[in-house]
Amino acid sequence: MKNLLFSFFMFVLIIGSAKAQGFITIDAQRDAFFDNLVNPNDGKIFIPARSFLPEDTSSTGKIGPPWGDADISGIVWTAWDTTYLYYYVEVKDNLIFDNKSQNWNNDKVELKFDPNPSLKLTGQANAIQVGMTALDSSDAQLKAAVDDLNLDQKVGNEMLDTAGHLWRSARSDYARRRTADGYVLEFRLPFKYLNKGANKLRPVAVGMQFGTSINIVDDDSAGRQNTVNWSAGHKDAAWSTPMYDGAVTLLADHKLKYVARSLQRDTIFNPHEDDWYFGGTPNSVNSSRSLPGSFELMQNYPNPFNPTTTIGFTLPQRSDVRIVLVNVLGQVVKEITNSNYSAGSHQVTMDASQLASGIYFYKLQAGLFIDTKKLVLLK
Repeated sequence: MKNLLFSFFMFVLIIGSAKAQGFITIDAQRDAFFDNLVNPNDGKIFIPARSFLPEDTSSTGKIGPPWGDADISGIVWTAWDTTYLYYYVEVKDNLIFDNKSQNWNNDKVELKFDPNPSLKLTGQANAIQVGMTALDSSDAQLKAAVDDLNLDQKVGNEMLDTAGHLWRSARSDYARRRTADGYVLEFRLPFKYLNKGANKLRPVAVGMQFGTSINIVDDDSAGRQNTVNWSAGHKDAAWSTPMYDGAVTLLADHKLKYVARSLQRDTIFNPHEDDWYFGGTPNSVNSSRSLPGSFELMQNYPNPFNPTTTIGFTLPQRSDVRIVLVNVLGQVVKEITNSNYSAGSHQVTMDASQLASGIYFYKLQAGLFIDTKKLVLLK
């Protein structure tokens, strides 16, 4: 009887463990777990066109800012267990090309890692880069351009475990899907191989921190036109300079927290951090190369907040814009902005330090367009 009970207990334990480790399925379909993530405080990052890397501009005109979110933007959902880091990425991209033998020129997602920022190691010898192209060998314009998490790992840049064993992805580690206005990538990276020389991960557990940067590269046929980026230094330099990586902390319940501040040098902090976190989703691809196709009021971030928050909005044409804060009785308690704005994306910061905690609504009026959203002040 004891042996029977022990066997039953082990069976339940194994099934429970398998279920815990199998909460993410790598199939290029968004898992239910990701639908519960809200913002960088739990593992979801919105990387719009306005997070373009300014140092990528070129006097030749071949490299320049994205035309807008429809040209290149994305949302990244992340998760973890004791074995893997998981990524689910939805990218808006109106022209998809993987056609260059130089790997960094193609439509792809790149990740950089600083496994143990507490060591404050510098240089490319202590940074990891891994990437995945938008297209696979069946539809890429150049098969040699396809990266299934391996091509970025050139000689000297390999992902190795502490025993020196090399990691190469298997088909079960990644999946792709084309969409009407872009593409989806889903993949996982094994923690044990996120090491680089002396720069090694600590034991994987809640509270562990590492550095990372996320790039979404746009190739509109001529090669790398631009890159939108999440990092601490807002530079496309983390591949060789780990101090520019932002900070990631492992949280309970498979969640992660992202802060755009370097764990090596706290003076490296992206002042445009809120540009990435307007909420919502990138615009659908449309025929406009430069301007939003409609009026839009974004959800504020952070929300709840104390005492400041950022509100974003987009305009298809120059407009007089008034945004007011309203209490639950419908009374205007604060005018946030009342000014004329050009067509494009904008943001305003509201300071509610003089207001009491509670539920409020912010209302935008631009011409005949009116929209209202709820926010929570929590002191």
